[in-house]
Amino acid sequence: MKTNPSARRLVRIRIVIICLAIAAIAGIEFWAGESLAARIGETTALRTDSPTHPNVNISDLMAVAP
Repeated sequence: MKTNPSARRLVRIRIVIICLAIAAIAGIEFWAGESLAARIGETTALRTDSPTHPNVNISDLMAVAP
């Protein structure tokens, strides 16, 4: 059974509209992200003064073992 030509045209139009909607949503997301970043400014990670882990060699462990 052959599909109606006007129905095929509507399907193509619907696919184009869906693609345009996805592109518009992505553009709005990028614009909103840039806008928020400009308002907040650049943030940096806080450094913590945590103690470093001791560097232990296997030879040190073998010297301590009985």
